Amino acid sequence: VPPPSPSPRDYIAAYTHPLPAGTFNRTYVCRTTQHQARCRYDAPDLPRGGAVFERTLRVVPGSGHVDVREIFIPHDAAVPAQLASISGFAMNPGDVAIAPAARPYVGIFGGGQLAWMAWPPGTAVRTLRATRGALLVTLAFAQRTACWELGLRRLHDPTEARRFLRANAARLAAAPRERCARGSGGMADAAASKAAEATHVGSTPTFPTTPRVDKPRPHSILK
Repeated sequence: VPPPSPSPRDYIAAYTHPLPAGTFNRTYVCRTTQHQARCRYDAPDLPRGGAVFERTLRVVPGSGHVDVREIFIPHDAAVPAQLASISGFAMNPGDVAIAPAARPYVGIFGGGQLAWMAWPPGTAVRTLRATRGALLVTLAFAQRTACWELGLRRLHDPTEARRFLRANAARLAAAPRERCARGSGGMADAAASKAAEATHVGSTPTFPTTPRVDKPRPHSILK
């Protein structure tokens, strides 16, 4: 599908349109509970024959992170398209991006706080792109159901942040892979069936962004 013509008034295109996806600003049906939000969109035009995109975000009380589960269901099972997810981290002067090659995590440390995302090893191919005041992380998943984590944590310095990310990666590596295929399970899923439906218009669930910590400025240090 050809991408739409760029709008001269699209001042945040560098953050929301890193790929000609054409799926921004569409309407999603969301169900919310106290600890969970699930959004679903049936795209009639992407990929060939259309597909369903679904994202579930579940707050894990006391953990400091959110579990993210994404599902891509093409209407034509023979379509070779992959599930891809894009996340954006704001960068401020003095921030340190922790993104060692071949490691299943990315973190931004600044102001005594680490913003991070991590995924089970071997489940995704990571690509980084630095833009003005932000770092964009693209994950291309091998499967059409994918799980990863997004979190914030108070830490003293980049050295402690690196230790935390390495330890967290080891925890994810030891977690059973079938947990993602089953979904979050438990009380959260049971409660979701009773939640009221809401309509949400915004960026596509398959192309997420993380909350900005501060006004973005041009700066990036990759280590």
